[in-house]
Amino acid sequence: MSTFTDRCLKYEIFEGFKNMERNSTDVIIEDKVYKISTDQDASYVRELAEYINEKMELLHRQSAYSKQANAFRQIILLMNMADDYCRMKQQAEEATRKYEQQEAEFYNMKREMVNMQMTIASLKKQLQEKPKTQAVCPYLQSLAKEAEAKNTQTAQASQEKKQYPPYGSFANSAAAHKKK
Repeated sequence: MSTFTDRCLKYEIFEGFKNMERNSTDVIIEDKVYKISTDQDASYVRELAEYINEKMELLHRQSAYSKQANAFRQIILLMNMADDYCRMKQQAEEATRKYEQQEAEFYNMKREMVNMQMTIASLKKQLQEKPKTQAVCPYLQSLAKEAEAKNTQTAQASQEKKQYPPYGSFANSAAAHKKK
């Protein structure tokens, strides 16, 4: 039995892979055993085979699929798999965009918090420099309270941001999507 790698290595494009460390794994796809040699982890290769089998099983349940020529069935399978890939890629891109947007908002809030802290420090210094007998300007007091309230709000948002880790790679997103 020739392996997938043996067949692939005949092509020049795969010549660079000959020197890489490779793992060999047996997988079953449509009740046939295939020996796959790759640089990927064996459990990942088996997961891919399971995914292919699940897709094929879903398609075989449709009576119209079974009536098609083998070549056309393969095209349908590939189209379904490409559709899954594109949908997961879009989800990963959207998650990345949302994360980047939240990260930008976080840094804006953090910058605003630093500015507010500087304002608070300046106002406190001004208050301390005034003679105790002189009345404190109500305007400065209101500014100090407002700055301190915003500082507290920004600190809370900063804590919330730390609770949510960034989205992982596309592979992690795809694995999470598969578990659903």
